[in-house]
Amino acid sequence: MWGIAKGLAAAGARVAVADLRFYMAETVASAIGNSDGAAKAYEVDAFSRSSIEACCDKVYDDFGRVDILVNGVGGNMKGATTSPEQSFFDIPADAIQKVVDLNLVAGAIVPSQVFVKRMKDNPSGLPSSIYQA
Repeated sequence: MWGIAKGLAAAGARVAVADLRFYMAETVASAIGNSDGAAKAYEVDAFSRSSIEACCDKVYDDFGRVDILVNGVGGNMKGATTSPEQSFFDIPADAIQKVVDLNLVAGAIVPSQVFVKRMKDNPSGLPSSIYQA
């Protein structure tokens, strides 16, 4: 994700960098700023819709609009992987569900719902096939 943010800034985009750990977002935003890109850091908890909404509001306050959303939240967890102590057949369903929630719900669906709801009203708009108004 950080490479995408840096690449977008290098292409002239102003970039909002959000992370659960604000210092990580600041590190990337600072690196972009040092290379003449415009970037600002935000803190967001992808598991909290209200946190995503607050982040969206701040980004809109600072930038006025959002044209591109890169959902970069995701990963795995030890309890949902195989190991010498845990076979595939022994992975608990709740551990798998947490990984699905992280990668799909928190990492893609909810941020897209929050941001695209506002992005669809941009003057240039989005293709109507992307959303249902």
